[in-house]
This record gives sequence, C-alpha cells and structure tokens, in this order.
Amino acid sequence: MVHVLLYYANIIDYGRILFLLWAMAVYQSNPLAFIFFYVVSAALDAVDGMAARHFHQTSNVGMVLDMSIDRMAYLVIQAINFILFPQYANVYLTLIILDGVSHIAMVSSSLISGKTTHKLKDEDTHWLLRLYYGTHLLFTLCLCSEGFAVISYITYYYQFEGILGVLHKALFVFFAAGTFVKQVINVFQIQHAAKQYQLFLDSPKKKA
Repeated sequence: MVHVLLYYANIIDYGRILFLLWAMAVYQSNPLAFIFFYVVSAALDAVDGMAARHFHQTSNVGMVLDMSIDRMAYLVIQAINFILFPQYANVYLTLIILDGVSHIAMVSSSLISGKTTHKLKDEDTHWLLRLYYGTHLLFTLCLCSEGFAVISYITYYYQFEGILGVLHKALFVFFAAGTFVKQVINVFQIQHAAKQYQLFLDSPKKKA
C-alpha cells in the first residue's frame, strides 16, 4: 500500500514547492523567469486535484498540503508586491490576511467536521458559497486573484504601449474586480467556518 505522502497528487505538490522556490530566487534578477516558475507552480494546482481523483488518492493530508502550498504561493507573490509597491502596502497586506485566514479557517473547520474537502456544496451552506464552489465561479475568481497578483508584479517591471497597453489595463481592471469579489467570498468563508466551529463545540460528542 502506497504511503499517503507518496500519493501522486502529493508528489506533484512537492514539485509545486520547488517551482515556487525557484521563482523566489529570481524575482529581482529575472522577472520573466519568476513569472514562468510561478505560473507553472500555479498551473500544477489543477493537475494535483485531477491526479488525486483519478487514482482515488484523496486524503486529509493532501487537502491540507494543497491548501498550504496555495496559501504559501499567494503569500509569496503578494509579499513581493507589498515590497515593490509600498504606496499600496495596505492593499496587498489585506489580501494576504483575508486569503490566509479564510482558507485556514475553512480547511480546519472541514477537518473537525470529518470532511475531506473544504469545497462546500451542502444545503445548509450560504447560497453564495454554494454558487462559488458549485460552478465555474471558483475557477474564475481564483484566476482573477492570481492574475491580479501576477499583473501587479508585471506592471512594476514592464511598461506597455498601444494595443498591448490597452490590453494590460483591461486585464488589470478585470482581475482587480474579480479579486474584490473573491474577498467578499473570503469573508463569507470565515463566517461559515465560525459557525462550523460553534456547531462542533455545541455537539453532544464534544461535550461528552
């Protein structure tokens, strides 16, 4: 029997960490290399989930590992933007805090509830969270969140003119709008997690 740490999906996640470390090493000296390594690491996030489902290797370890790497990656690029754009430091700091707190709260509340995923579709879940996790809205807003982080980084190192300039501004506005909506979702995630904690604390099993 294969050890959970050697599940294919988890091995992919180890690769994500390596790409992220390479990105961190070159973010000042080689912006293009940083973007490449970061995007590859982010893209593998979709692959690990498919691998886990295909090989029937879903686990709590994999859920926590996947979420931890996601948060670590987002923290890295937004921390870099925090450094590059001190005038917008509060914006990037807020994004880091909301992203980290909401996902850690969701995953931990899922674990105490005995679930193997924090992606909620239950009837007792707020309709906005059901919409988020039950449709392509999840992928769209995650793409916007990552896109906003990457395009912020790109803006510091590169200037675009003409058609590329217009496209750059359009993408920036689109990703920024999607990122704002995702922060609203994050607030609801924190609220839902708090309710799950309260249910756990009030449960007869816990009291016993």
